[in-house]
Amino acid sequence: MKIIYLLILLMFTGCIKFGEDDALSLPKTPYIGNQLRVDGYYHSMYYAPDEEQLFEGYALYRNGIILYLGGAFVS
Repeated sequence: MKIIYLLILLMFTGCIKFGEDDALSLPKTPYIGNQLRVDGYYHSMYYAPDEEQLFEGYALYRNGIILYLGGAFVS
């Protein structure tokens, strides 16, 4: 029975918030430059001769990683 009380106590103390969340350190500002940003996702459309379009997506990270998100044909 003591184990059940201990489990209930641990369950409720795990939900207690001990402090405030940290605020964002940098304000969000729109990008107005002309250089490629490397902290977001991009997409491209290729038009095939048979009236289909190929839609592809990429995610670029600041540390140089490029993640190919896949592609799909859209008619």
